[in-house]
Formats: sequence, structure tokens, C-alpha cells
Amino acid sequence: MLGRILNGIGAHVFNQCILAALQIVTVPVLIWAWGIERYGIWLIIFTVPAYAALGDLGFVTAAANDMTMSVAKAQKDSAVRTFQSAWAIVTVITAVLFLTSVAALALLPSRWLPSASSIDVSEIRLTIILLL
Repeated sequence: MLGRILNGIGAHVFNQCILAALQIVTVPVLIWAWGIERYGIWLIIFTVPAYAALGDLGFVTAAANDMTMSVAKAQKDSAVRTFQSAWAIVTVITAVLFLTSVAALALLPSRWLPSASSIDVSEIRLTIILLL
């Protein structure tokens, strides 16, 4: 049992180290490839879907906890019901956020979007939609 816990901790630490290394390497590589202006625009554009990713309002975590407790009690039907309910609500929330964001993006004046001489506003709108 202790070995499994230590293996899990080791895997988590390894995962965090890899993610940190990727973040440290990614910034200078993207600045070198795109230039500071394009990289800055990318950071601004990427914040929109990053905030949208937070839109599950904790349903996934709550569902995961409930499913774990149900499985521990050998209540598979309850775990399946919780999974399906969480999946449905997250899907609805995601669809509403996506459609609202696309509509807002389409109606948003171009002057309110980040701009650069090397990037067209339509390209910025398309990039945000694809990231969403």
C-alpha cells in the first residue's frame, strides 16, 4: 500500500516538473518564433478560453467525489447516474458558454479586440473561436 502511494506521489511530482519545464521552455521559443508582439497577442487571446474552461462551476469535482463514494459503497448505479448527470450539465454549460461567447465575439467592435500590425482582426476572432 505504501509503495502505491509513493508511486502516485512520484508520478504527480514528475508530472509537475514536466509541466514546469514546458512552461519555462515554451515562452522563449514562442517569442523567438513569433516575436514579442504576436506572443503578447496570443497571451491576450488565450485568456478568453482559459476563463471559459473554468465554467463547470465545480460540478466535475463534486461529481468525481460523489462517484468515488458510490463506488466505494458498491453502488454502481448511483455512480453511473452521477456521471451522466454531471456530463449533461457540463455539456449544457459548455454549449451555452460557447454560443454566448461566439455571439459576443461576433458583435464586439473590432477596436475592442487586441490588434497588431501583423495580425488581422478576423484572424483574431477565428483564433478565439477555435480555442473555445
